This record gives sequence, structure tokens and C-alpha cells, in this order.
Amino acid sequence: MSVAQPSEIEFRDKFPDFVQEYQLTTILEDIKEGRIERRKLIIIYNILKHTYEVYIHQQRGQYGNTVYLHKDGHKEAVYGPDGNLVKDGINDGSYNYFHPSDQPLHHFWADMHPWIIWGNSRGDPTSRDERIFSYVSDLEGGVRRAYSERNKLIAQDFDEPGQKEVLALFLSIVETGNAGALFNIFDEGVNINDDMLLDILRRIVRGMRTVYAK
Repeated sequence: MSVAQPSEIEFRDKFPDFVQEYQLTTILEDIKEGRIERRKLIIIYNILKHTYEVYIHQQRGQYGNTVYLHKDGHKEAVYGPDGNLVKDGINDGSYNYFHPSDQPLHHFWADMHPWIIWGNSRGDPTSRDERIFSYVSDLEGGVRRAYSERNKLIAQDFDEPGQKEVLALFLSIVETGNAGALFNIFDEGVNINDDMLLDILRRIVRGMRTVYAK
């Protein structure tokens, strides 16, 4: 059974509450008025575009799990090292409303954001902190892959409903965690190293934990 993709009207109806709940009004207005450097928005977009779901399906020691994503970007399945479909209520595959790579901002809001808040199932025993840590572990790969293509980052206008709101959330996370160095590593001539990236990721974890505690 297929699940319908949320309509543009459904998105527009939900975002005002999202902005209020996560106190994004000021940052969102700064984005809309061009007071936020567009390059930062493009960097966030490209990091999310290159963030693949690996560790979020390997929680609580299930490191041998492998994720298979259908080419449509919606259907996914997770198999354990024994070749059996994972159905533990924690690491299961799930339906994606939006393609993770083609629509990374919408994918985060419709698919990842609810998972961070509530988990994979009603019986998911993981804490929000565990899920944030797993997500940022995947985000590391997104940063590394975007950094490797820093001279050809994909540019966007971010005019579709919800895109600016998700960007505002990530900017809030970066600001709250004092992780602004994330953008500096994309400067020309900067050579990233593991210690530098680990410090940035720790700050992003701190920022996510604070923002998602609101």
C-alpha cells in the first residue's frame, strides 16, 4: 500500500506551528530578507543531500544492518547480517515521504524530524539523545561528502514551501551549539582534519539536544 506524499497545502498549514515551537521566527526572517549569507544555506542543503541513513538503522549495537533504498526514494528495507529483514521496532526500514537526496530539506522535515522526536515505532525504547547521536553520526558522512565536492556545491533558491523553515532550524542548531566552524571548513584553502570535524559534530549534537528540548 502506498502512502500519499503530503500536499503543498498540508505543508503550509503545518509550518507556522513548527516555526513557533522551535522559536525560528527571527532566523527565518533573516533568511527571507537576505541577512543570512546564501552560501551557508547552500552548504546546509548539500550536507543534507549527502547524508545517508546508516547509523540510524544500526542503533543499540546492531552494526551489521544494511539499508536498501528503492530508486523512488520512498520505500526502504533494512536487513541484518543474517540476511533477515529487521523488525525490532528500532532499526526497521520506513516509508519516506520525500526522496532523501532529491528533496533533502523536505525529507528532513517530513521523515527525519518526526523520527528524532518519536522514534521508529510506538515501542521504540531509544531516547531522543540516542537518536540525535545516531543522526549526527550519519551527518558526519554528509559533511565529508559535501566537503569533497565543495567546489561544485549544488545551488538552490529555496522557494518551495518549508525549505527556508528547515534551513532556519539547522541554523538555530548550529548557532545554539556554537558550531559555526561548520561553514568555515568550506572556505577555499581549508584542509579538514578528523579533530576539527569531531569538534564540530560534538557541537552540533549539543545544539540539537538543546533545540529539540524546547
